[in-house]
Amino acid sequence: MPTPLLPAINVELASRAVVLIWLYVLLRILRKNRYLSALLWWGGTVGHELCHYIVGFLWGAKPTGIEFTPRRDRSSGALILGSVTFANLRWWNKLPVATAPLLLLILGWWIFLQSTSYPVLSLTSFLLNLAALQCVEGFWPSGTDWRHARETIYVLLTLILGLGGLYYYALM
Repeated sequence: MPTPLLPAINVELASRAVVLIWLYVLLRILRKNRYLSALLWWGGTVGHELCHYIVGFLWGAKPTGIEFTPRRDRSSGALILGSVTFANLRWWNKLPVATAPLLLLILGWWIFLQSTSYPVLSLTSFLLNLAALQCVEGFWPSGTDWRHARETIYVLLTLILGLGGLYYYALM
């Protein structure tokens, strides 16, 4: 018997992915209203800020406060969904603290896999899929997070180039 060109698709997993995508599209359509969006994606905000807080604690950044209440930025008028403040945020711990929400992708995937234990159209599966989508929505670091991460990357690149130059001249 000839082998198929494409591997067999797991129909169960594909149907779950379709339901998950449908739910995501529905939530994105409802996102048009800024305040409704903040409410619908509040779980993603909580996860995002908790990642900053926990990784900041583990890396010695000394978190001093965490905020989950949406508020307007006074200078730009933008809606800030949450924030974490630190007492010891330094060049060496900014990168892991700033990119900590990327861990939500792993958590979201794990939660989605847990939903496969339940019928596709059950309330438990729906709630698990909603939790997985919250992780997907909250995983991307904000512009402020990327600015903090960039500072560490610039210092590391400078150190690497400097040490490389010293090594090169030591060999001469």
